[in-house]
Amino acid sequence: MDVNNLTTRQGCLIVLGIAAFLVICGVLTDTSRPTTSPDSTLGWFLIAWAVVLYFLPSLVAYRRKKKNAVSIFVVNLFLGWTLVGWVVALAWAVAKD
Repeated sequence: MDVNNLTTRQGCLIVLGIAAFLVICGVLTDTSRPTTSPDSTLGWFLIAWAVVLYFLPSLVAYRRKKKNAVSIFVVNLFLGWTLVGWVVALAWAVAKD
C-alpha cells in the first residue's frame, strides 16, 4: 500500500480498524470483571461514541468531499485532543472550499 496514494476513506478505515483492534484487545484482556456486566457494556458504548465524536471533523470533511480532507484528518488525529485542534479541524471541515 502506497502511503502517498491513500484516500481519506482508506485513512479513516485504517484508523477505525486500529481503534476496533484496541477495543477488542481490551475486551479480551480485561479479566477483572465479566464483559457482560452493565457497567462494561455502557463503558464500551461510551468509548465508541467518544471515538465517533473525536473524529467528527474528519467524517464531516469526508461527507462534504473536501479537497483537503486528508489534511483535516491529520489535524484531527494529532491535534484533536487539544480541543483547539478539534475546533480548528471542524471549522475547516465545514468551511467552503
